[in-house]
Amino acid sequence: MRTPTSAFALALVSLSLGAAGCGNSATSITISGQTLNVAATSYGQDSRFCDNLANGQYQVILTDFGLCSELQTDAGNAQIFHSMTETNLRIIFPSFLKVPPNVNSFQVGRTNNCTHSDGPVEAMVVFEHQTGNSPKYDLEVEADSGTITVTSSPDEIKNLSEMKGSYDVMIAGSHLTGSFDAILCKGIVAGVGQ
Repeated sequence: MRTPTSAFALALVSLSLGAAGCGNSATSITISGQTLNVAATSYGQDSRFCDNLANGQYQVILTDFGLCSELQTDAGNAQIFHSMTETNLRIIFPSFLKVPPNVNSFQVGRTNNCTHSDGPVEAMVVFEHQTGNSPKYDLEVEADSGTITVTSSPDEIKNLSEMKGSYDVMIAGSHLTGSFDAILCKGIVAGVGQ
C-alpha cells in the first residue's frame, strides 16, 4: 500500500523528469577552449554577408545572448559584439533555395574571413569568442570543410519567418554537428556579427 507521502514523491519525480525532457535544453559548443551556450538562434537575409560567396545570402547566428532584442535597441554592431564577453557561431550560405523534394545542401570551406576561398565554397561557418571592449575577436575560427543543410522549404521560411537546418563541419580539428531552428531577425544585415 502506498502512503500519501510516497505517492507525492513519485509524482514529483515524474514531473521533474518530464520537465527535463521538454525543449529548452541548451546547446553547448566548445571550440579551442571557448564554450558557446546557445541562448538564441536568429537569421537574416542580405545580398552579401561574405563577399566571396554567391550574391544573395542567409546568415544564421547562434549566440549566448538575445541578439535580436539587442539589435532592436539600435545598438551598433561594435556595442553588441565587442563591448561584452560573448561567443557566437555564424553560418552563411546562399539564399537561393530549391523547392522540396530537392535537398538544399551547401559545401562549406574556408573563406579566410571572406577575403578569398580555398577552392569551390558555397557556405562558411565561423566560431567567434569576444572578451569585452576590444574591436576584434579573441578567437575567430572558420570551418575547414563540411555541409550546411536547410530542411525548411522556401515557403516555410517566407510564411513562418523560421528556418530549420543542420550543420556538419570540421572546425579547429573537431567534428561539429548540430541543428538550428532560427527565427527571422530583420536587424541581421551585412556587417552584423563581424
